[in-house]
Amino acid sequence: MALDLKKCLQVMVEKNASDLHLKVGAPPIVRKNNSLVLLFKDYPCLTQQDIKVAISKILTPFNQSTLTEDKQLDFSYGIPELGRFRFNVFYQRGTLRLVARNIPFKIPTFQDLSLPDAYKSLVEKHQDGLILITGSTGNGKSSSVVSMLNHINKTQSRHILTIEDPIEFLIQDRKSLITQRELGTDYIDYEMALKSCLRQDPDIIFFGELRDKISTETALNAANTGHLVISTLHTNNVAETVNRVLGMFEKGKETQIRMEFASSLRAVICQKLLLKKDGNGFIPAVEILYNNPRVRSILEDETKSTSVLYEIIETSKKAWGMQSFNQHLIELTNEDLITQETALKASYSPEKLKLYFEGLEHNNDNNSGTLKLGTPNIKENLPAMEEAFQKLKIKKTF
Repeated sequence: MALDLKKCLQVMVEKNASDLHLKVGAPPIVRKNNSLVLLFKDYPCLTQQDIKVAISKILTPFNQSTLTEDKQLDFSYGIPELGRFRFNVFYQRGTLRLVARNIPFKIPTFQDLSLPDAYKSLVEKHQDGLILITGSTGNGKSSSVVSMLNHINKTQSRHILTIEDPIEFLIQDRKSLITQRELGTDYIDYEMALKSCLRQDPDIIFFGELRDKISTETALNAANTGHLVISTLHTNNVAETVNRVLGMFEKGKETQIRMEFASSLRAVICQKLLLKKDGNGFIPAVEILYNNPRVRSILEDETKSTSVLYEIIETSKKAWGMQSFNQHLIELTNEDLITQETALKASYSPEKLKLYFEGLEHNNDNNSGTLKLGTPNIKENLPAMEEAFQKLKIKKTF
């Protein structure tokens, strides 16, 4: 049976699955709601020839050459009236592998993605500076960024320039002028594309990723010369993001980069997609850091630890709108959108979160009300907190 790649993609879309996996020795498999399931019932295992022939029908000469030379390839591919797909083709144990990500034609809105107001307010408030959207692979960074870019597109008269590898969502001109450049189709060398972008009269620049020193320097330079720069990093939290950016540069240049970073940074938003309690889709848990005088002083001073940023975040929710992952996880749990188990697995400090949940359960058992983290009600719950600390053998910090 010849492998029909278009049919596989069509069925993936019909099943509302996010990714298609093709592997030699296995039948087609898709990811749906974070679980891997068979695409077809009783489909035979694929051969190397099956995958090779299927891929050859959609590769450009440039892509074929890149795959041959690099043994891996990223590219996008659109099928009319079906959707766009981001492909990663690579080798494993000497055989071809393919993973295709389903990218809808329709650009999602902030509401579609259940994003906090921070995403919208940032692009409405700032005309320049650097905004970083971070998270590990598969946690919705691309969707969040394109929703921000399209909001600008619908509401402002700007020139939006994107440098992508590959282009995922296609953005049509509305109030803004859109320029989307893709590796292999519109440019060959990523470094040259970065260097030339400031000569193309952009107002907003989206770099697909700050992957190295050159892209980071370009982003900081653009952000400090009147452009709004949005980019992504594969980092999991605020401190890791700051350390990654500063760690790209040698010691002799660190002071200058710190000053540029502290001056240009507007916000770091770290996101993680979590399965909803009802099992119907995902919702983002989000950590938000805004740049303010306290944050800037830490970014500028190499003697100060970035771990102090968490104290600033957790004490600045009301005044500045910042929030830690744990604070948002508690909100999502209280709103019955995720389970406590999901929250604990997602947390980067599960001991503190467990302490909160144990204090909450203790209060419910004694009919003494609900503990609200970060509110005056915490004083009324100190006995329960003390007991929970003793159980967990954690030193109290309040």
